[in-house]
Amino acid sequence: MEKQSKSLAFSLFLIIVTIELSFVPSNVLNSFVLVVGFLYLLWKKQWGVIGATMIVPLFPAIGSYWSIRVQGIHLELASVMFTRTFAFALLGFLLAFSVDLEELLLVLEQKGLPPHFVYGLLVIIHAFPYIRREVVQMKEASQLRGRPLHFWSSLYYIKVIFTAYHLQEQYEQAMISHGFDEKGKRTPSIIWKNDGKALGWMILLFVVGNSIAWLWR
Repeated sequence: MEKQSKSLAFSLFLIIVTIELSFVPSNVLNSFVLVVGFLYLLWKKQWGVIGATMIVPLFPAIGSYWSIRVQGIHLELASVMFTRTFAFALLGFLLAFSVDLEELLLVLEQKGLPPHFVYGLLVIIHAFPYIRREVVQMKEASQLRGRPLHFWSSLYYIKVIFTAYHLQEQYEQAMISHGFDEKGKRTPSIIWKNDGKALGWMILLFVVGNSIAWLWR
């Protein structure tokens, strides 16, 4: 069965834009990235990510702006660092919350990434909700005993380590029982194909953004 995937193209697009913003001091390009990114988040109705993008980088952005202004450097450079901080935060949140990590890893496996590395990360992704549930149960049990645990308590970390070790054994047994062989050739049940339409939109946005920044110089 074949499925369309935009995870790999979207991830590479975000990385390329991040690299470009690191070397191109342009308020126009930073603002273009912010506008397009916020419109995408509004379309996806990811309100929490929008709020985090506006709040989390606020103090670092102000700090970057103020540190440059105190040194008496040109106002334009200070404003570039201010908008760049928000743009970087937005790109990071997009990569973290808009990319299906499991799908991305499976696509990379078909592109040649070692299977043992891919499935090792998939184990972590699938085990995280279980580990979180175990930690919450331990926290609630300690509160019932009148001995609340704080986030710096070593019992949390010991619980996570032992739970992860226990899950590792279970996953190893499950994979061996299903005939997994990291050196053998695996026939995937889903063949991932790059989404040409999504790739076209990304290329168009990249060209339009750079064209606007070049014309606005």
